[in-house]
Parts: sequence; structure tokens; C-alpha cells
Amino acid sequence: MPEQLLQILQWLGPYVCLDLFLFTKLCRVLAARVPHHADDPIVEPILATSILPALALMPDNTVAVSEAWSILQHLHYTTRFRLYAGWQKVLKDDLILRASQRLAVGEAKRVLRRIHIPEDKKERREVLRPFGRRLGKVWVWVGVGGLCRVLYMHA
Repeated sequence: MPEQLLQILQWLGPYVCLDLFLFTKLCRVLAARVPHHADDPIVEPILATSILPALALMPDNTVAVSEAWSILQHLHYTTRFRLYAGWQKVLKDDLILRASQRLAVGEAKRVLRRIHIPEDKKERREVLRPFGRRLGKVWVWVGVGGLCRVLYMHA
């Protein structure tokens, strides 16, 4: 990738989320590149500054999450967790991302307040399925660490 493109992406940062077509195209180009060049030093900064923070600003969009996962699944697990940790740091530094995280934490708390667990195993599965889906959507906003904090606070 040309150096000029990297500078533009770093300048855009998480606001890549404003153009879903650009976000999707960027994810697909990276997903095609990563399996052959997993140790490419270009991929990690793009993920850390643009792709992952953009997911936190997007409304519920499972396609965007799938596109981002198509890149992340080819990376080594240590690289992935390093990116996740960096994402948590970016969430703390950026005011808009922090506001998005607070909204997601509030949504997770609302979901957890509504849960009533029935005794019957089959009925329990039926009741909890929609809540699991909503928590999955919240996870996209908050990330693993944030959702774990919310769950531990509520437990």
C-alpha cells in the first residue's frame, strides 16, 4: 500500500465509520492481504487507528463486524490481543469513543436488568437468546474488557 494512503487512513482514524463503503472496501483489501503477509507492518497500525475504533462508533452492524473479523482471524493471537489492548487505550483517550463506550455500558446494564432466568432449561434458552444477541452487539461497542467489567459490576 502506498505511504500516502496510510497517512490518509491515520488522519481519518475512527471516522472511517462515516463511509460504510470505504470501511468495507478497506476491510476486504486487508483481508485479502493478511493471509499472505501476516507479518506486514502496515496492517497493524491500520487496524489499531482506523478499523477497530471505527467499530466502536458504528451503530449495530453485523456486516462490519464480520468484515473486521475476516482480517483479525488471520492474525496470530498475540497480535490480536495486543490490538485489543491498544483499542482499550484508544477508547480512553478519544472523547467521542469514550462517549460511545458509556452508551454501550448503559445499554448492557439495561439488558442485564431485564433478564429473568426461568427454571426450565428449554424455556431458559428461549428467554435468554435475544439478550445474548443484544449483549453481542454491545460487545462490539465496548470490547471484551469493557463488557467483562460491566458483567462483573452487575453480578
